[in-house]
Amino acid sequence: MDSDVTGQAYSTGDDISPYRGVLAVDAEKFSANADSWLPNFGIEVEDLLAEAMSGSGLHQAWESRLFADSAGEGYFFGFSPVDLARIITPFVPNLQKVLHRRNANSNRYSPLMRARVAIHVGPIYDKDDPRRDGTGSRGTSRTGATGEGRP
Repeated sequence: MDSDVTGQAYSTGDDISPYRGVLAVDAEKFSANADSWLPNFGIEVEDLLAEAMSGSGLHQAWESRLFADSAGEGYFFGFSPVDLARIITPFVPNLQKVLHRRNANSNRYSPLMRARVAIHVGPIYDKDDPRRDGTGSRGTSRTGATGEGRP
């Protein structure tokens, strides 16, 4: 416990949580697809992310995600800010290439996939920290909303 200039004790409060990166991907017009496509479409988003991460030299970052979750049409995960530069490039351009290749090789009945990406870096609690609120933080919520095109 520290004290102020009058000698009165005061609390310094909690430490700020460590900085984490969050990447959120949202498949555009997901709900416009036929119901029969939706379960596999959501799984495919995660597979395409893994492929783009690996192709960007970020296989270890993908395997050691700090947290991750899927909502069917989207996916978000936490990463170390050390990987931020490689997340921006080459990952984002590689994800575009992976999506293009996927769409070019899909049969004519398969829906095309386009994705929006949002990235956030800031203080976010670890997944097993009792102060974490299930979604993680305002940073994870805002990143996901940005990926969905909401301000």
